[in-house]
Amino acid sequence: YLCADPVGTASIAQVHKAKLNGRDVVIKVQHIDIAQNAEQDIHLLTKVVEKVKNSKTFGHKFNLSWMVKEIEMLLKDELDFTKEASNATEAKHNHGHLYWLVIPRVYHEYTTKRILIMDYEAGSQIDDPEFYTKNDVDPRVIINRISHLFNEMIFLKGFLHSDPHAGNLRIRKCGPIGPVQIILLDHGQYKRFSSVFQHNYNNFVNAIMTGNATNILKYSKFLDIRDENPEYEKHLA
Repeated sequence: YLCADPVGTASIAQVHKAKLNGRDVVIKVQHIDIAQNAEQDIHLLTKVVEKVKNSKTFGHKFNLSWMVKEIEMLLKDELDFTKEASNATEAKHNHGHLYWLVIPRVYHEYTTKRILIMDYEAGSQIDDPEFYTKNDVDPRVIINRISHLFNEMIFLKGFLHSDPHAGNLRIRKCGPIGPVQIILLDHGQYKRFSSVFQHNYNNFVNAIMTGNATNILKYSKFLDIRDENPEYEKHLA
């Protein structure tokens, strides 16, 4: 059966709780007009960016065409729930060794471009102070675990959840002594790094952390990070 009232609503879809073969699941249903609205928004944003770029006031330094292309690509992916299902499954496989991480199981056989079905995973808001007090959970442990997860995504797996706001994170304590689990939701936006980019980025961050000025300059060039100040290289020399 399907609960008629949504348990959550966002800009792209709404979520209903349901039963599937006796299991608690949620059904994510895309809003009927969101794809058309998104296309119109991208068209409008493109025109605005072009006007800003060609204006005498702002000029070429405010050429944000790259940003519009990035948003358009992200929207295209996020509006296809089969891609979200694939992202969730890959992330679940990548980080399955983290006993405290929960990524809901996706039912691929029932998932379409506009409908996504996954296990219902109950939890509290991760920014709910009452949860930590009531369950005697140290928030620093949760912060460290989230940091560990996203560092693993960036530096090891090269497959990054790109929308990790508080609404996409839940927390729960299983039993009186734990474990404390973090539930990661909404896998519509991911960024996959090429091996070349990941190599350069990892070395760039390492150079910053170790204060290696030579490698900061070296890998910033590989990453196309530029500074218009001609004194930049002298300061790093």
